[in-house]
Amino acid sequence: MRLIDNFVGRYVAYPAVAALLAACITMSAPAQQNPPPGGHLVDDWTHHHVIFSDPGTEQDAIKKGRHAEWLRIVNDPRYRMQQIRRAAEARQASHFGSDPWNDREHDRRRDGHPPAGSEDESIQRDWAVTVGAAGASTAIDTYPAKFTFDVNAVPSCSQDYVIYPVNVAGSTTQANILGVNNLYKTTCTTGTVPNVEFAYNVGTGIVETSPVLSEDGTKVAFVESIQGGLLNLSGSIFHVLTLGTNGNTGCPSSPCNGNASNKPVAPGTLNNAKDVKILMQAATLLGLNAFGSTDFKSSPFVDYTNDIAYIGDLNGVLHKFTGVFQGIPAEVITGGWPFVAPVPLLGTAASFGSPVFDGGASQNIYVASLANGSNTGGQIFCVTTAGAACATPSIQAGTGGIQDSPIVDSTTEKIFVTNNNGSSNALLQVSTSLASASLITANMGAAGTDLYDGAFDNAYFANGTNTGHMYFCGGGTLYQVPISNGTMGTAAAATTLKLSTATGGQADCTPLTEVFNPNITISGTTGHDLLFLGVTNKGAPTGCNGGACIMTFDITSGAVPTAPIATFPLATGTTLLGTSGLVIDNVSTSTGGSQVYFGNLNAGTGVQASQAGLQ
Repeated sequence: MRLIDNFVGRYVAYPAVAALLAACITMSAPAQQNPPPGGHLVDDWTHHHVIFSDPGTEQDAIKKGRHAEWLRIVNDPRYRMQQIRRAAEARQASHFGSDPWNDREHDRRRDGHPPAGSEDESIQRDWAVTVGAAGASTAIDTYPAKFTFDVNAVPSCSQDYVIYPVNVAGSTTQANILGVNNLYKTTCTTGTVPNVEFAYNVGTGIVETSPVLSEDGTKVAFVESIQGGLLNLSGSIFHVLTLGTNGNTGCPSSPCNGNASNKPVAPGTLNNAKDVKILMQAATLLGLNAFGSTDFKSSPFVDYTNDIAYIGDLNGVLHKFTGVFQGIPAEVITGGWPFVAPVPLLGTAASFGSPVFDGGASQNIYVASLANGSNTGGQIFCVTTAGAACATPSIQAGTGGIQDSPIVDSTTEKIFVTNNNGSSNALLQVSTSLASASLITANMGAAGTDLYDGAFDNAYFANGTNTGHMYFCGGGTLYQVPISNGTMGTAAAATTLKLSTATGGQADCTPLTEVFNPNITISGTTGHDLLFLGVTNKGAPTGCNGGACIMTFDITSGAVPTAPIATFPLATGTTLLGTSGLVIDNVSTSTGGSQVYFGNLNAGTGVQASQAGLQ
């Protein structure tokens, strides 16, 4: 409890933040014994797909008969990390605290110097580390994973790191998972920025989906994608990798943990890394079989509380693994597991994307079908933790395959997906019960592009009424959809912004990423809600110098942006390749400490760009 008491004590002069954190620690005894480790923060794909709008106070929850649900939410590690992250934003906006960096920052401002990281300071816009040849990076619908050792301190050059999955086959000259530290220019003045901390060849497959980090940052879970079935009995492999800690010196013939994408090593060879590999068990409605499972689209989702991972595959099978980070990882093959989606009469099998576990009231797993086949395309499936179909097993959400996994708000118990809906792009909302009466559809623009998930603005999390906006991109257009008291409205014509010309087709966008940064200064005003997205070179995206680029939007006011406040070109010419999803590290005032990370498919690199440098 001393850690929590000290943590909250730093905010007592700021009632809103203190109340927010007090809600986080008014929890059951087991949760009080296991607070979030230090100020550790993880940002990986799962934090973009399970979110928590304001659950209200404990007193309100008791009055409404929702106390058990409220406790479940505030004890969820992802909820606590989300609150710590946003509380850190509020703290840094309101005061500097007592740590040495913030004292120096106070002196800078007192003496008339601009804030570190402001637009008035010369900023190194980015670095890039090679992960492979052009096209060999983190895929467009995949995220890197970022670990921040202590969000309450100066960013750590040695202990903060980013992992990039690499979508090419591993070999003795090609890593398929790579991590870098020494991330922050200016702050990190010793050694190379960035430094390749490890480069592992984990097998002959590709790592095409997103990795998931343990809460303490010592382990990473991911899938090595290998074609299974009649021609290959091995199939895809679930990895739980304990990262090596003995660095890259002292080994006789090569770097201990690999120091470049073309100089990888195997985990456990010349290093103390440990890689647990589990073949994903193939299954049909008739039971398990000897053929390997195939997964090229489903990232693992780890339920931290119960130490369980869920992974889908291309045959409509949902897999469950126990003991992921805290025990001995193993696939569950008893009871209802693996779960196999039913195949409609004269229809085709579902093809699963990444599942999402709802840590709120339902405690169910939701997974969407990628398949475009009859009767299964555009469906959201619901599966219990026992491996059974839910009371309402699925619902049709648009037409065609859903390319990105659902976003679940575990507070409001609402699910959001983007999909084609007949001739239109659409954002769809449905309750976690999958009741047909709860389905809301906002049709926008012409269908025909791959649609990835959007992001909510800061107001949705901060105003206490689950009211704000959701943004998503489709057909080269940015859409804003209003949400009031947790319920989605429809998008009017005035709530759109065209991002590209019609020449050459409609631009595909990456998934969207939002951060409220209280330290960013734009046009003389400090504190802005920023939205980042990548656009491919289809239709000549505006302001991108004839190639793919990253776009930044200021969404602070709640009005639809009239244009991006900045574009960050990735390449010139006719290349259609773009970027992966983007992750955020923090909103530190340390120079070089507030960053965005993504994979650049045009150059085969993993990239860091400062939030300020992208505006």
